[in-house]
Amino acid sequence: MDKGDIHVDWILSMGMFLIATIALFIFFRPGALPPQDKTLILNHLITKFNENFTWEVKTMPIFVKKCIGGTINPTESEIEINYLPAPNWILSYIKYTENNALLKEWETSRPGGRFFIKCFAIEYLDSFHFSITEGDNAIFYLTFVNDIITSERLEISTTCTPAEGNANYCIYKLGSFQDFEGVNERFISEEANIDDPDPNNYDNYFNLNNIKNNWQIPNNIEFSITSQDLNLNYRTANPPQQADIFSREIKTFTVNKRNNIKQVSILFKVW
Repeated sequence: MDKGDIHVDWILSMGMFLIATIALFIFFRPGALPPQDKTLILNHLITKFNENFTWEVKTMPIFVKKCIGGTINPTESEIEINYLPAPNWILSYIKYTENNALLKEWETSRPGGRFFIKCFAIEYLDSFHFSITEGDNAIFYLTFVNDIITSERLEISTTCTPAEGNANYCIYKLGSFQDFEGVNERFISEEANIDDPDPNNYDNYFNLNNIKNNWQIPNNIEFSITSQDLNLNYRTANPPQQADIFSREIKTFTVNKRNNIKQVSILFKVW
C-alpha cells in the first residue's frame, strides 16, 4: 500500500467519524431536557404560580339582634371585635345588611387589631354608629385577607359594653368563618406590569426574568402563563416553530378583598 492509499483511508475514516459524531449530537440534542424533566418543570411552574399569586380570604358574619344606646346623657353600646392574635390577617371589607338588604359597606385595611360597632339611641348613617332593634335582622359581614396561604389561625373574640350597664341593650352572636382561597388579580398586575402586557416592553420583560430567577427556572427553559379571563400574558420569549412545547390548562378561581369569586382558566407552557 503506498502513501496515497494511506491518506485516502485516513480521510475516509475521519469523515465517517465526523458524520457519526454529528448524527449523535442531532439525535441526543445535548442541552435539551428529556420530556419527563420538562413535565417536572411545568409542574414546578404551576406550583410556584400558586404559591406567589394565591391568597386566603375569610368572611365571618355577626348577627346582631339588638344594639341600642341609652337615653341618659346619651350613652352608647359598643361591640368590640378583637383579632389581635393574628398580625398577618387584615380586615379588608365590612358589609352591613338588614333583612338581606345592603345598607352600608366599607373597604378598609386594618392589620391585626380591633374593630368597634357603636350603637346610639339614634342612628348616624354617615358613620359607624347604628341603632339596631329586634326585627331588623341585622348582620355585619367582616372579611379578612392574608397575602399568603398560612396555617396562622384567625381567632376572633368579642365583648360588648352595653349602654347604662343594661345587658338587654346589646344582644348578638358570631357566625362561622367561610374560607376561600384563590388567585389575587392585584398580585398579578403588581408583579408583571400586566397593565402593559406587551412582551417586548422592557419593564415587563425585566420583571418576568426576575420571576424566572426567583422561581429557579433553568436558564435554557422559557415559559409563558396566559389567561384571557385575567388579561394575563406572561412570556419570557416567543417559542421557535420547532420547539417541543409542554402545556397544561388549569381551572381555578380568583377572589378579591370583597370576597367576590370568579372562575378562570390559566394556560401554562414551557419549552
